[in-house]
Amino acid sequence: MKIHPKHSPRWAPNSWEYITLALILATVILLIRKADSLTNPQFWAEDGVIFFFQQYEHGPTTILQPYAGYFLLIPRLIALFTDLLFPYSMVPTVYNFSSLLITLLVVASVFSPRLSIKNKLLFAITPVLIPHFNNEVFLNISNLQWITALLLVITLIKKEPDLKYGNKYLQITFDVSILILCGLTGPFLLLLFPLFIWKWFRNKIPYNFYNLIIITLISLPQLSFILQSPLILGNANSTLTIPTLSNLETYSALIGYKIFGNLFLGSHLPYFMNHDLLSLLYIGLIFVLTIQAVKSRSFIHLTFLYIHVVILLASVYKVNPEALILPGGGTRYFYLPHIMIVWYLITLLGQTPKIWKNALLAIALLAVSGASISSGFQSQLIDYQWNYYSEFIGKEIVDIPINPTGWKLRIRPHP
Repeated sequence: MKIHPKHSPRWAPNSWEYITLALILATVILLIRKADSLTNPQFWAEDGVIFFFQQYEHGPTTILQPYAGYFLLIPRLIALFTDLLFPYSMVPTVYNFSSLLITLLVVASVFSPRLSIKNKLLFAITPVLIPHFNNEVFLNISNLQWITALLLVITLIKKEPDLKYGNKYLQITFDVSILILCGLTGPFLLLLFPLFIWKWFRNKIPYNFYNLIIITLISLPQLSFILQSPLILGNANSTLTIPTLSNLETYSALIGYKIFGNLFLGSHLPYFMNHDLLSLLYIGLIFVLTIQAVKSRSFIHLTFLYIHVVILLASVYKVNPEALILPGGGTRYFYLPHIMIVWYLITLLGQTPKIWKNALLAIALLAVSGASISSGFQSQLIDYQWNYYSEFIGKEIVDIPINPTGWKLRIRPHP
């Protein structure tokens, strides 16, 4: 009797059906949140004044030019690719669609069979559904580093390559590519370095050791530029203050309103509530999650908590806490910390037989969804008529207004 091999079941956790559904949902959500970024693309902040302008002025030499104290390789490569192949009128379009494709890559990466988590569909759409006032990280290359950082996190928490997951060399090649490209895009690989060391101590195989070597080689130049940046040297806007009785009110408001309130209650409701109470709820939540992670010795859960805390501390170091409290204040700094908490909660959903615990988790996740919608789920940029202005680039001096309001480009013709 001839035995036919079994086909993978449809709608299995890592099936193409689920991947396709997640990609469609993510695209629809982004279209709802920032439709005009794809239908009428405009520059956002550094899209124009850094990536486009410096590429226009200096060409390929800008690829490894640091900005804000670190490399931003992927946006630089997008700017180079666009400059070589597309007319000026298409530049914002290519930038925004490139950001869309990379965001969808993050969504698809969740379905790797090496990522051993439950509720993958919820996990996958979290990066585009998370509450995020004004949607500033989405569909631009200025804030693409916050999206690509998620690829580093996924690479970190995935199991090591193995033949049972497919072609082992393709798995290794993909992982190394992510480490290099995303590691040289923003400072996040440096922040994750201790976790990669811990991963190697947990499983001392050549793959983890060679990854450590690669990460070290990538992190050293990033660290060098960061240490030389004005913020670290104390020559610029460093406003770090240790919490004391005199400034405790500020930190309580930041924790209660921005970190906890904006995530679970949206960008409006928390500011009508007592921030001390919201801060206590946040502290209680982190305490419970920490106890759970320590008891279970879960590498994934401890990773989520570490990233949540470290990025918040780094953000408070970089920016005056008072400037972060209101909904529009430095929203991008809370994008990853919020995702880490939601990812942690999603991985717990359905993992306990106790109905009341699952009910609480479901309520918390529904609150996050409601907070996202109530936080100004839709946003629209001002149309500054890029297509019109782009016709004069290279021909005469042209001043081009871009988003956000007050930003502009002055472009001179090439000699």
